[in-house]
Amino acid sequence: MSGIYIKCADMQYIFRPGFSTADKVTSISGRGVGMDVVNNNIARIGGTVHLTSQFGKGSRFRIRIPFAGNITSTDRIYSP
Repeated sequence: MSGIYIKCADMQYIFRPGFSTADKVTSISGRGVGMDVVNNNIARIGGTVHLTSQFGKGSRFRIRIPFAGNITSTDRIYSP
């Protein structure tokens, strides 16, 4: 694990809409798909997102999703 350390007090904001770590919003950074969207979509299929962070080592996002056989889609196209 390596990367940016996230303080425990700041972890509560990671999954909120509009949260960004960018100092400045540009045309290529600052307002991409946020972790709120990731968290909501993973939760919608029965999964979870868990964040841990350790000073000097970085942060880890662990995403757990159900076995693909349990996920069904309503967007199926049938042709005769």
